[in-house]
Amino acid sequence: MKRIGSLIFILSALVLVGCNKEDSSGVKAASGKFSGAGEWSQGDCIDRALSPYIYQIAEVEGSSVYLYKMGEMGKKVVKKTFEELKKGKEPFVKVPCP
Repeated sequence: MKRIGSLIFILSALVLVGCNKEDSSGVKAASGKFSGAGEWSQGDCIDRALSPYIYQIAEVEGSSVYLYKMGEMGKKVVKKTFEELKKGKEPFVKVPCP
């Protein structure tokens, strides 16, 4: 009887450990670094040659990036996709923040 109880306890502990590993991998996939952002993440600054502003990334959510213009009063947030930011002859690139 004790062996069956011990076996059930060990199996249930293994199931719980396996579930926790799956949950932690899901959290990693939800963070901005793995969703098309490449090396871009929250707090990074990006710029393109003809842009009058340097933008700072406020949030990365899926394929969307929330930006605000550095040096502008009010910090109005702009929503763009990675495709919009990386298209064209001169796409946005990561730059040092001022």
